[in-house]
Amino acid sequence: MTGKQSKAFEEGEGDAWFARNEARLLSFDPVQDLACRVLKDVQCAPSRVLEIGAANGFRLAALRDRYGCEVVGTDASSRAVEDGKRRYGIELHCSSAESVELSGTFDLIVIHFLLHWMDRASIPILQERVSELLVPGGLLLLGDFYPDSDIDVPYHHLPSQEVMTYKRDYGALFAHSGDLQLVGLTTGDHQDMQARTGVKSEDRIAIWLMERAVS
Repeated sequence: MTGKQSKAFEEGEGDAWFARNEARLLSFDPVQDLACRVLKDVQCAPSRVLEIGAANGFRLAALRDRYGCEVVGTDASSRAVEDGKRRYGIELHCSSAESVELSGTFDLIVIHFLLHWMDRASIPILQERVSELLVPGGLLLLGDFYPDSDIDVPYHHLPSQEVMTYKRDYGALFAHSGDLQLVGLTTGDHQDMQARTGVKSEDRIAIWLMERAVS
């Protein structure tokens, strides 16, 4: 069942987010992007990449150009999906994160600044899908807020709908599933999305790199 948060993004906020950010996405620089830098630093060489919450696939296009890999993305915004197909020629699917239905497996899955918007009941569903889609030995890259303790903040773009922003230690949450091991953690500042120490708890972000266990 689709929760309140997912429903809000499926029914218009996903498209509204893309409209607000489209110009910024066009100036995306993978050299400055913290997620892309982490992958480069660990000498990642994926062959098939999935990004859940990919917008129009701007980051996937950069990863495809860098690694020559196959890329697939999903997003709740039909406007973003259509733009990405036209602009980058990427395989994109319009769906909420917990409704991802794809065939095959991936050796890198990216979930970047999506989890804080999701219904809490949808997180375990997404974790299960990640376990099904990520190959043993594959990498999961999570990017999101990283506060000292849980923080719930009203989502300011939808004040009348009681949609929340949930700031959590999502690396610990995904590691708790048992088949993912933390292999890298980079922290930074939400103000400029760059690595930095001394950041206020509510503004701290993290890039978690997790490896699926090989049984």
